Amino acid sequence: MSFGLSKRLVEARKAFITSASLSLAGVVIEGLALTVFSSIILITDFFHWTLDTIVEFMMLFSIYYASRVGKKFPWSILIIEFSTSLIVMIVLLAFYGWVMLDYVNNLVATYEVSTTDPWISLVTVAGGFITFTAFLIQRRNFKKYGLEILRIDYTHALMDTLSSFFATVGIVATALTRSHSLEIFFTIILLVFIIHSVLELFKDSFKVLSGSNVDAELTSRITLSLEKELFGVRLKTVEARKIGSFYIVGVDVFLDPETPIYKAHAIKRKIVRLARKESELIYHVDVRMFPDPLLRKSGRRKNP
Repeated sequence: MSFGLSKRLVEARKAFITSASLSLAGVVIEGLALTVFSSIILITDFFHWTLDTIVEFMMLFSIYYASRVGKKFPWSILIIEFSTSLIVMIVLLAFYGWVMLDYVNNLVATYEVSTTDPWISLVTVAGGFITFTAFLIQRRNFKKYGLEILRIDYTHALMDTLSSFFATVGIVATALTRSHSLEIFFTIILLVFIIHSVLELFKDSFKVLSGSNVDAELTSRITLSLEKELFGVRLKTVEARKIGSFYIVGVDVFLDPETPIYKAHAIKRKIVRLARKESELIYHVDVRMFPDPLLRKSGRRKNP
């Protein structure tokens, strides 16, 4: 691979800007369609679009911070981001529950389907075209830059294309047959996609907010590697934290207070290189150095 990691991260950030913009365009298109048409299938697909767009922007912000190579990863900002996303998700789910309850009450009262116009399917076809375009873009970027997060994103886009296909078939079939069973069946299929997105978002948010996103196995491997390869350096803490599909590693070390600056930089570069050897999903390594208190106490530090 001819691109350095920092270059690949910057390009991945650009790729996610495109992907998030396409996702937002899908939300706008379906949102505008809902001002004209009334269909529980279209509404369900719209909520799926909205949740996926939240995930896209979360991944975009995360990769943006990870691409700022050499700068400390801002966990406080990320916590605010995940908290806000979690609140928005809960509000959306509550609103969708209210919409679904209204649909059921209307179905019991009138025994009529909500999807009556097959031309609504043009909206979901457009959505499928958008997600398939995102799939092609991110797959091309993955082949070019080799970052795992791009592969995960294009796989997700392919799943969203499948969701749009089911939505399209459901709208056409329901509108032509006026079958309650078909409308409910395809709505449930789309709900499966929503549940998947919700669970992923909730899981990632909960882990970040609770601090349980530390990967013990990867942390252990990095620690063993550093202990084996570093000399004259005492480890303070090592943590590999997972954000969505990639990792941010934090390494704190103790150094001799009289270590020259050029040697400290060399040690930092070595720590970053050794950590990244343990997983291709490690996109950023924060290294902090502290004067070794044991060396201070032993009197090794010279007086000025």
